[in-house]
Amino acid sequence: MGSYIVSLGYGWRLLFVLVSMISVLLLLALIFGLTETIQNRREKLSLSSILAEYGALFRNYRFLCFALVQSLTIMWVWASMANLPFVFIEGMHLPVEYYGYLVAMSVVSYIAGTIVNRRLIGKLGMMRMIVLGLLSVMIPDVIVIMCHYAFPAFLTPLFIEMIWLPSSFGIAFITSNSVAIAFGEVRDKGAASAFISFGQTIFGACGIYIVGKFYNGTIVPVSVLPIVCCLLGMSIIWLLTKREGMFPREKTV
Repeated sequence: MGSYIVSLGYGWRLLFVLVSMISVLLLLALIFGLTETIQNRREKLSLSSILAEYGALFRNYRFLCFALVQSLTIMWVWASMANLPFVFIEGMHLPVEYYGYLVAMSVVSYIAGTIVNRRLIGKLGMMRMIVLGLLSVMIPDVIVIMCHYAFPAFLTPLFIEMIWLPSSFGIAFITSNSVAIAFGEVRDKGAASAFISFGQTIFGACGIYIVGKFYNGTIVPVSVLPIVCCLLGMSIIWLLTKREGMFPREKTV
């Protein structure tokens, strides 16, 4: 939708206006349409209690491991979202109005991944689903880099997105299961959610900076970061399995 609006000549600033208007409407709906379910707070909110909860999170190595896997995933996702328009539109001369269709392919693949994840999680378990997701992300990016150097003439934006379909599919395996396991390790879900959101924001911003720093007009920098993040994620899983066995215990939320 955004790329189509820009292609009509309205400019990118209109997109921010539309997003702001939608955000205000959603905020009003949240305030007036969704009431608080907790009527009586059992604990008083204070700075000391917040610091104590965060201290407990930093001492929970399993929570930190899966929160880090989640943050590493968001790191390369944000970097891709920020840099792909430059690669496809400026580097590969993709018409602006077609960029949204490529994004839609990834979105549909991700939704399909969430459906498959629900069906397989009972058979494979959350840890195996995370590993499967990491492999589904890493392998397509390796193929993209190989095609860039071996068959550059065939590497079009559409071809790249088709290679990336398993990657978008696998993101659903990583994000849903890593967060679920992380939440299962803590008592205060609110503090855990804030901690993970903070980590995602920091890692995402770093990912955008890193890919932007190495941007050379090609798809290579965008594809290298997911590979690195997935290797780090699999290293974290390997350390857990080495410490707790293959595969370590899983808690349900």
